[in-house]
This record gives sequence, structure tokens and C-alpha cells, in this order.
Amino acid sequence: MDKRIRNAVIISVLAVLYYIFGKFAFAFAISYETVTSAIFLSEGVALGFILLFGWRIWPGIFLGQMLLGFATGLNIYSSLIISAGNSVEALAGLWILSRLKFNVRLVSLRDYLLLIFVIFAFLQPLSSVVGVTSLCLFSDLKNGDILTCLIYWWIGNSMGQMLFTPLILASASVFNKGKHYIKQKACEASISMLVIGGLSALIFILWGRSEVLHNVYAFFLILPVVIWLSLKYDFTGAVVSSFVISLVAQIFTAEGIGPFTGGDIQHNLISLNVFIISVTLSAGFTGILFYERKVGEEKLRKAFEEIKTLQGILPICSSCKKIRNDKGYWEQIESYITKHSGAEFTHGLCEECVEKLYGNYK
Repeated sequence: MDKRIRNAVIISVLAVLYYIFGKFAFAFAISYETVTSAIFLSEGVALGFILLFGWRIWPGIFLGQMLLGFATGLNIYSSLIISAGNSVEALAGLWILSRLKFNVRLVSLRDYLLLIFVIFAFLQPLSSVVGVTSLCLFSDLKNGDILTCLIYWWIGNSMGQMLFTPLILASASVFNKGKHYIKQKACEASISMLVIGGLSALIFILWGRSEVLHNVYAFFLILPVVIWLSLKYDFTGAVVSSFVISLVAQIFTAEGIGPFTGGDIQHNLISLNVFIISVTLSAGFTGILFYERKVGEEKLRKAFEEIKTLQGILPICSSCKKIRNDKGYWEQIESYITKHSGAEFTHGLCEECVEKLYGNYK
């Protein structure tokens, strides 16, 4: 496929996904007065796509946000500024992470921590300041709500990227491997989704009906299952379980069900956000650490296999000193040892050989 056509397709897909997940986020947003709290998944889509496909697809973010702005009744000036701000923020994320040698396959704890840090410390402060400024200038945002709106914009967008960007990057790394691996990971993701989704929904539904549940903080009820899935299915279980739990928590809270309802709405929103962030980070840390451990164990296993290859009796030519390999072919001893142990050779001459070869030239 031509590169320009490919980019146009990716831009179109990104714009559509940005709009769809934005509408979904606002459908289950929680509002009080003029401030809205939502897990803005569109930001996760934007960052994930631009990390995978590069800076040229930024128009998809701009178009998706413009469509979303028009659909939610946002005026043209605020829509333009927010769309531009979100596009610049995603480009800034790509630039910062690439300079810091970020691996999009999320293969280490360093990569995961780097992603979370950049989201919280750089990208979302930028996005929230641009967005809230546009609402102050061209919409009816009250002066007393500026700080609160800024905080919830920052947290909501951060959670969207924390939840969805790792999920997109992990999915992309899976699809680059064989069919058997894809099938295995799809099965693990489905099991994680069913287990954690069913348990989370049950806890939220029964919360108001059980005195036992009502006196236990939701995080401690769900954490053991999250850790179990993260240990069993490493990063796949971690990103899927945290994503599902967060959506269940947001949806049920928006419907007035569960531990984050009743009483002061602002206090409930703070508790909900702390719950989602705690679950997400706990799952992410556990999953990525266990994945690193599995990778390390696999490398160690291969190293032992290579060491075993060098054990026992090696058939060697008594004249040229070549070694006969498992396939019956003769190869240089240096080549054989390098292939089976990873050792590298440097060549020189011992004193006896120097005397033998070049003794007449002293």
C-alpha cells in the first residue's frame, strides 16, 4: 500500500476512534455545576497511535477532537484551540519519549514508569492549561471553577492515557507475533476481562446491600484479583484488568451505584479517581515486573541450553582442529564456540609460534 494512502487510512481510523471513545467517555461522565469528570479515553487513543505510527498522523487527533467538540455543543473557537492543544500535546509526547529512548513495546519497568511520568508531569498539564484557557476565553466557565476544572481535566485525561495507551501498545506488540501467540494473548485477555469485569460489577451492585462490603474500601476488595491476573498473565492481565475495573467504576458511579455515590459529590469524585489510579498503577507495576522476570528466566534457560551444548565429548579434527557439529558438518572451533556460547574471539600469536614463524627476522 502506498505510504500516503496508508497514512490517510490511519488518520481516518484515528479520527473515528477518537470521536467514538470521546462520546463514550462523556456518556458516563460525572458532572456538578459547570465541571465534568470523565476518563477521557480519546487521549489514550491519540498518544498510542502517534507513538506507533509517528508524527504524520496528528491530523487524526485534530479532526477527532473537532468532531467531538461540535457534537458536544462546544463553540468553534474553543474547539479549534482544544483540538490544536491536544494535537501538540501528543506530538510533544512523541518527541519527549523518543528522546528518552522509550520502547513502544513496553518491555521493561523503566518504559512503563517513563510513560506514566511523562503523561502526568508534562503532557496533561499542557493539555489541561490549553483547554481550560479556551473555556475561560470563549465559554461560560466561572472563575471559581477554573482550578477545579483544571484538576479534573488533568486527572481525567491522565487516566485515559494511563489506561488506554499501554493497552494499545501491548496489543500492537502482540499482533506483530505469530498466530499462536495472538490466540494465546486473546484468550488471556478474555479471561481477565470476564473475571475482573464480573467481580467488579458484583461488588458495585452489592455495595449498598451488604454491611460487610459497605465497611471495606473497594480498592482492597479488588486488589488481590488484580495482582493474581497480573501474575498469571503478566502485562496482558494487568492492562486489561485495570482498564475494565476503571470503566466499571466510572459507569456504575455515573449511574449512582457503588461506594463512590451519596454525600458530597466532589469527595466522591476524588475517591473514585484515587481508586482508579491506585488499581491502574498496582496492576501495571505487578504485570511489568513479572513480565521482566519471565523474560529474564527465558534468557537464563537459553543460556543453560547453550552451556549444555558445550558439555560432553566434542568431535574435533586432530589436524585442522575443526569441530563436527550436530548436523555432521565441520566448522572452525571459533565459529562453533561463538555460536553456542556467545563468546567472541580475538586472534594473536603465542611466544612459541612467534619464534617458530618469525624467528629468523629477530
